[in-house]
Order: sequence, then C-alpha cells, then structure tokens
Amino acid sequence: MTFEKAFKELCRSTAKLVEDMESLCVTVIEDKPLEGDVLLVDELGNVASDMCGWAKETDAATRTEFESRASNLDFYQAQQALAVCHEALQRLLLRFFNEAVFYERIDELMRFGKARRGEWLGWAKSSRDSLDCCQRQLLEVNELLFRCWQELAECASQKSVSVQSTNIGQQFTLPAR
Repeated sequence: MTFEKAFKELCRSTAKLVEDMESLCVTVIEDKPLEGDVLLVDELGNVASDMCGWAKETDAATRTEFESRASNLDFYQAQQALAVCHEALQRLLLRFFNEAVFYERIDELMRFGKARRGEWLGWAKSSRDSLDCCQRQLLEVNELLFRCWQELAECASQKSVSVQSTNIGQQFTLPAR
C-alpha cells in the first residue's frame, strides 16, 4: 500500500466516523423519549456531543492537511498532519472508552431501559447499538492512522541517502596513450 492510498482510506474512514458520531448524537439526544429525563441520559448526550465535535476535528485535520499535499508529498508536512490527526483521535478514543462505553455505563444504560420499559428500552438498545457502531469505526480509523504512519516511514526510508567512504588516500589513473 502507498502512503497516498493509506491516506485516502483514512479520509474515507474519518468521514464515516463523523457520520456514525452524528447518528449517535441523534439517537442519544434527539430520539430520547420526551418524558422522564435523568442524569444518565444528559451525561451520555454531553459525551456524545463532545465526541461528535472531536470526530469532526479528526476528519478536518485529515482532509485539510493532506488533500493539498497528496500529489506533492512533503514529509515534514505529512508528519505534522498525521500528528494533528493522531492527537484529535487520541482525545476522542480516551473520552469514548473512559466515559461512553465502559462496562458499567452500558450496564447502567440497559438496566435503565429495562426499568423504564417502553420507549426507554428501545432508546437504550438503539443507543447501545449506535455506540457499538462508533466503536468499530473508531478502531478502524485508529488502524488506518497507524498504516499511514507506517507508509510515511517507508516512503521516508526509501528516499534517504547513505554515503559511506572507504578509501584512504588518493589514487590517480591516467588515460592510456
């Protein structure tokens, strides 16, 4: 795989991540039942909203930094762009796994849905399914970002020059007359 191909896959994957995070926000915030709001629902909505913003930041970093450089690769700029994308993704991953999908949160979400029944149970299941979808996409983006780093390193190593001098002294050869 080339760096350009890895980059294009990363762009596609970050765009899909934004779609999935926006879908999560719709499910958690807009599709919740109108009656009986609780703190769990508000917390999950805040986390989903923050993660959607970070997904957009990750996608924007990928597109802005790379699209103008895809055909004329500058290793320093590509490295800087990957670093910006990686930083945004790391924030998103930490928030996602520490505040959205840790076991206790999912368990609490499902217990809440079962206790309230009806619309709340459907909302809890939809929210869990949407979180699962986001998790799969986050892991894909993370893997593709890793591939980009690998490809960039490979490109850089192929373009490097190594000079080794083994002669000591001078040797002159005169043309034959």
